Amino acid sequence: MDTNWISVAEAARIAERSIPTIRRWGRQGHIETRPGPVPAHGGSPPSLFKRSTLMVYLAKTRQAPRQVTPERVADRGVAAPVVSTDHPVDQPAELPPSIELMKLEAEVFILKVKLEAAQAGTEGLRQQLRNTELLVADTRQERDDWRDRHDAREAELRVLRGEKGLPWWRKLIGVQPVHELPDSMIEVQ
Repeated sequence: MDTNWISVAEAARIAERSIPTIRRWGRQGHIETRPGPVPAHGGSPPSLFKRSTLMVYLAKTRQAPRQVTPERVADRGVAAPVVSTDHPVDQPAELPPSIELMKLEAEVFILKVKLEAAQAGTEGLRQQLRNTELLVADTRQERDDWRDRHDAREAELRVLRGEKGLPWWRKLIGVQPVHELPDSMIEVQ
């Protein structure tokens, strides 16, 4: 059986929360769940909870394990952790090493996911940059082609003008170009 999928009781023991709290987190989507194997005696299959998503949720919400009292253990079915009373009351209790390890593993998992997302985003931006560079190169090539066409048409037009002589309207007004009057000579009425 896959060790990453654990029972609700095991999840409650790891998180040091009650079974209904673990089930609620599963319904709310904080912890990934799936149905377990169907019991031999019939009935509905028990829910299994993914250990890694439980650790990620605990680390993400910065929830420290609670100090479980014997009354809560009897009422809710939570396995009581060993709590030492040798620390001063005004200082917070240190977490058991297994919980610290789980928190660190969850933080590493979150950082790996963020790194993968950043790498995927970087690769997407690189691909957009490559596409933009190709588009710019194609546009420059098209611009150069149109410039060449324009220059060829202008040269052809100059040759035709030279062979045919002056246009008919130039012949009517004379060979000399018409000069416009300077602005100072125009009277405004």
